[in-house]
Amino acid sequence: MSIHSTDLLKCIDLRDQAGEEGGRFPRRWYKPVTAVIHSQNGDKRVMKKYPNGVFPLSLYFRMLANHEYRMLIRADGAAFTPSLASRCSDDPWTITYRYIDGIGLKDAFRKSAIPEDFFVKLYTSVQQLHRYGIVHLDLGNSDNVLCSTSGDPKIFDFGSALPLYLLPRSIGSWARKRDLLGVLKL
Repeated sequence: MSIHSTDLLKCIDLRDQAGEEGGRFPRRWYKPVTAVIHSQNGDKRVMKKYPNGVFPLSLYFRMLANHEYRMLIRADGAAFTPSLASRCSDDPWTITYRYIDGIGLKDAFRKSAIPEDFFVKLYTSVQQLHRYGIVHLDLGNSDNVLCSTSGDPKIFDFGSALPLYLLPRSIGSWARKRDLLGVLKL
């Protein structure tokens, strides 16, 4: 299997890690499986594989993977999002992107490892994301924000994100406020 990138990263079967065959990682059937893998040139990448069950669910999850991929491509270049998103050419349920080294926001809070200006930077990053034409819509979930090793916020999991151009002005305004309120909730 190959990916649309220069390093020809191999897509792998993640069923064992998903707990589907009595593995040690139980998960819900509708959750994507995420794994950290190494590319041929040594870079760490995140591989996210959506379930590919029976029709119509297989079509639904394929659309979700495609949607998240498009949102990652749209936000590519922003310092606070995963970069170099790619798709497996023979597995439409799988996306990959560059690994972000950091600690989850919950863990960082427990360890008191959050810099003083972290949330100001996060708020600014969300405003910049809106300038890219994207609303995330799930920033109130602390599992979608990392504190990088440099102390900067990193936003990921764009599965529920939407492009602003698809939304009427009033709903787009509401969605922007929802994102910013999600940051305040954190």
